[in-house]
Order: sequence, then structure tokens, then C-alpha cells
Amino acid sequence: MRLCLFDTVSDAPPVPRLGLLRGRHVVDVHAACVASLAEHMAARRAGEIASALCPPNLLEFLENERHGWRALEDTLARLGDRLDDPDLTTPAGAHVVRPMTVVRLSPLIPWQQGSSSSPGDWVSLPLPQGGPLPTTLHSDGRPYIREYWAVVGTAGEDIGAAEAWEHVALVSESQPSGPAQAAMLRTRDDLSDADQEMRTAIALAVSEASQNEPLLIGDVVRTGPPLLAEPPGLVFDEELLREMVQALR
Repeated sequence: MRLCLFDTVSDAPPVPRLGLLRGRHVVDVHAACVASLAEHMAARRAGEIASALCPPNLLEFLENERHGWRALEDTLARLGDRLDDPDLTTPAGAHVVRPMTVVRLSPLIPWQQGSSSSPGDWVSLPLPQGGPLPTTLHSDGRPYIREYWAVVGTAGEDIGAAEAWEHVALVSESQPSGPAQAAMLRTRDDLSDADQEMRTAIALAVSEASQNEPLLIGDVVRTGPPLLAEPPGLVFDEELLREMVQALR
């Protein structure tokens, strides 16, 4: 299951909503839940239940924990192939399916900006330099650590690396290289054997971050921006650091 945050050009001010990526379309998760429930009950009641179980805001959705995920799974099962229908709407006329050409994908955290200071409000907790993370070597043998992002779905502190995945709700689609990539997310169960490096890096990053301060639902933990794994006896100066980071972009 691939999710994203999106808004439309008509939104003023733009408010990112939770979406499901399906090919060249984005499914509005909240609107889909309303549409599916409205088939079995009054429209007003459907809207109330959908707002409680599948709210459009990602943080509120995650705070519902398993109830939100079950509601989303039920919605997808009930609507089935109708999620490919661009004319599918809620009783109030809101579009459930939107082509990618009319939406804007939003990154999890402001792109290339600093961390938030408010816990639970898309906090970015960079992993301190060093640590036993998997690295990739430059051609001259210098190592760096890839950047991945993970959204916390279960709060906790002093989390061990072995149990870190129990606290992860979503992970970045790939190593983010721009705002669009930073908005594409996968559920943790959607990873394959090819994503083992990501799994290991994120698990260790979540564990390390939780040792510094408690993790709250909605926090964003990242394994970068690219952190250098400094071999013993090798010192990186600022100019070399800038060159290496630039080479990764």
C-alpha cells in the first residue's frame, strides 16, 4: 500500500490530505471512506463515522492506530475497482479519485528546512553521527549513510533496535531526492528483501532517536541528511563535508 500527502490547486490555503497512490491517480482516503459508508447508511452518519475513523489528516489517522488502518482496509475492499472511476464522489459531491495532474504532493516535513520544535508535529529527529549503520562507499573508499524517513505510528522511548519496527507506520518510498519523492510513503509491510538496507537503517535510527527523547505518534525519524560514518583516525573538515553531501544530491 503506497500512501502520500496531497492537496489540490483549489485548496486555499493548501491543507495536505492523506491519499492512496493508484497508478496515475490519487485516492482521497477520507472521501473514499465516506463514499463506501454512504452506501449502507445516511450520508450525514457516514460522514461522522469517516471523520472519526479515517480523517483526512495523517497525524489524526495515525492516532487512531489499528482502528484507522482497519477502516481503510475495509474501504478499499468495499469500493474495489470503483477506485479507478474518476467520477466516483461522496454524497456531497467531493471527488474520491483525482488524477495526478490536478494534485500537488506534499513532503512529510518542510523540504530542506530544519526540524520542528513541537513534539508530535512532524518532528525530524536526525540520528547522531556515527553508529553501526549500513554504509555505501565512495569510489575513494569514504563511507556515507543513505537517507531514509520513517513515520512513528506507536509512541515509545528507549526502544531497542529489535522492536523498532513495531513503532513504524510508514517509510519513505526511496531515498528522498525531492519534495515529490518525500511525499510517497509505503507501509512497513510493503517492503521486500531488496529493502533490507532501509529496514536496518531505519530500525537503528528509530532506536537511537528514542534514547534521546520519547517518540510520539507522527514524529518523523530520518537516517540523515546523509550522515558520515567516520572511520577511526579519519577527520572530516567542513569543506570535505560539503563536497560529500553535494555529491549525494
